[in-house]
Amino acid sequence: MIRVLLTLSLLCSSFHLILAEPPADTVLLERSIITNHAIKAVDYSPDGLFLVSGGFGRTVDIWNALTGRIMYSLEGHEDDILAIACSSDGRIIASGGVDKKVILWDIITGRRISTLEGHNDDVNDLSFSPDGRYVCSASWDRTAIIWDVITGIRIQTLSGHPDHVTAVAFSGDGQRLVTACADHKIRIWSVKNGELLKTLEGHDDEIWDVQWSHSAKVIASGATDNTACLWNPETGELIKKFDGHHSDVWTVAFDKDGLMLATGSSDRSIKLWDLATGELIMNVSSEVHTSDIESLVFSPDGETLVSVGRDGSIRFWEIPRLSQRIRMIISTKVEAWAQQQPFEKSKDYQRRMAEKDELVKDFRKEIVDTILDYYVKNVSWDENITLGEYNPDQEYYYLHSPVLGEMRMFVSINQAPLMNEYFEKIQFEDLKMDYNNGRLRLRSMDGFLSGINRRFKVTP
Repeated sequence: MIRVLLTLSLLCSSFHLILAEPPADTVLLERSIITNHAIKAVDYSPDGLFLVSGGFGRTVDIWNALTGRIMYSLEGHEDDILAIACSSDGRIIASGGVDKKVILWDIITGRRISTLEGHNDDVNDLSFSPDGRYVCSASWDRTAIIWDVITGIRIQTLSGHPDHVTAVAFSGDGQRLVTACADHKIRIWSVKNGELLKTLEGHDDEIWDVQWSHSAKVIASGATDNTACLWNPETGELIKKFDGHHSDVWTVAFDKDGLMLATGSSDRSIKLWDLATGELIMNVSSEVHTSDIESLVFSPDGETLVSVGRDGSIRFWEIPRLSQRIRMIISTKVEAWAQQQPFEKSKDYQRRMAEKDELVKDFRKEIVDTILDYYVKNVSWDENITLGEYNPDQEYYYLHSPVLGEMRMFVSINQAPLMNEYFEKIQFEDLKMDYNNGRLRLRSMDGFLSGINRRFKVTP
């Protein structure tokens, strides 16, 4: 059933809050939506037009992400909603909660497509596979269930957890699945056969969120040990532990480029971390949310971060661009370096301060080099590259990458006919990136075709 809300003020108020001089440790709060109930989950539609939320109001609320106005609310759950997810094609919403059900909805019409029943306790999290074929639910009944979206049939039950399953996320290729558990462990599973592939250990308390970056080859988790962790899913290595929150980390979120992580906590703060350097970019003021932050999601264009919490608010934050983030990291490093040491003579301190400008240049080069190296090693730049038209005059194929954008691969006319047949066998390697005008840009890479032992140069 769809309940259309004709009078916005009955449920919420939407407004723009402009900060003329935002504090140094905050990002700009663009606008807020205030509801009359705690909000537990939020997600963007892939096109960025809709925002979907759920909580203790027991309705799935669909908002216009640009104006902040509510479009409609979906009724069907019999208790509080704890989980929300949007499919990759933007057509389906999944919701789950205390009533132990997963409900699939048509995002355009609001029609209930199906109800998936099989859990014996709260449904705490949901994740769609990248192709939209499956949805996985995590439950307090110590299982995660993979469902076929079209048929509603249970495909796999992942039952090897000794405690509550708190979160779930698909890998970028949809072949694997990661679950978080209250036993302090993360588990990676095969979607095809439900086999447990790897167990990750490093948290000291219950893990409450886990995300698998679809842009980078990393997993992030947040736990009640007040930390977030970054993991290598191939080796199980704990890459980095992010300390800084004063209380439970309930939620983590990757930006679209896989270069930044946002963490939200019961200390009411949001922190933005640079994944390449491990540095804290900024701390979003805890004075805006008045209670625990329950869920975070970046907009598909990467320019906005949305936070929701137990205070019933939805907050839209403007995210600093890469050039701004680099300046912030430099500023933090310089500030620490500029502190006069307890046993440092004044003349030595003044001599050191005279080298500040040169130091800033060194810091900048070090940070940029670290980011470029991280990008090459961790971002999934070599996936989903497609072949376009051939330009016979300039002798190159157009290529398109969801990460690198439009490119040219130089292929002689004699070898061009082979590309349509053998393109899927090409391995892209030797990526070289530049940082120009505040953006990371492709300099060059090679396309290697082992069958004929040839390399083809790829440029922007």
